[in-house]
Amino acid sequence: MNIFDKTFLLIILLFIPASQISGQECIKKALTMIDAMQVPHVAAKGVHYKKWVGICNPKGIIPDKLYNNIQGTDYWSASEDPDLAPALFAKFLIPNTALTLAAVNFGGATDSQTDVLIVVDSNGNIKSMLEAGFSWGWITPKQFRITNDYHVVISTLVPTGSASIPFNSFAQFEARRVDETYSINSSGQFVKDKREEFPSKIYTRKQLDTKSFNVWDCEKYDTQ
Repeated sequence: MNIFDKTFLLIILLFIPASQISGQECIKKALTMIDAMQVPHVAAKGVHYKKWVGICNPKGIIPDKLYNNIQGTDYWSASEDPDLAPALFAKFLIPNTALTLAAVNFGGATDSQTDVLIVVDSNGNIKSMLEAGFSWGWITPKQFRITNDYHVVISTLVPTGSASIPFNSFAQFEARRVDETYSINSSGQFVKDKREEFPSKIYTRKQLDTKSFNVWDCEKYDTQ
């Protein structure tokens, strides 16, 4: 996701009145309002999604953290502002099951964005959730991909130092890329299958703040 798509979202977003239906029915209805997408899917910077459907988040069941730093340790809650309400923007039908893998975004038309993947059954019940990405404008230290066999791969830049790295002021930092792969079991639960770490490198603000730089491509770049 990016700030330009989310500004457009303010115009096309279809809100389902949370006061009229339960959270379960809200999500179930939202899923009928967007077309299923095909796998593999790469949630790269600048990918365009055709429709965004606003959903309710009763009792904050879907994690709604919006981040101020690269590490994801400094954050606030999207529920603090109704303009930052969640929007469902993609769905993937898991073959031979009654389960749907869906992507939800928090952040509205702000710089700070967070994507959460949810697995939903045919009745609209959320079976499990997984934070899959977050960004500040084009600076995106965490992103996701979905493979042909519906595994979710989350790629994250994990700084090697302990000091907080604010999005709005850093110049560069050292970090390693970490890939975590999840499968979805028959109960709709995310199961971590693999973790892979790559050598640490120096990343600059200029490099990260470009549309062409995705976390999984970082090994292709000379980041020094």
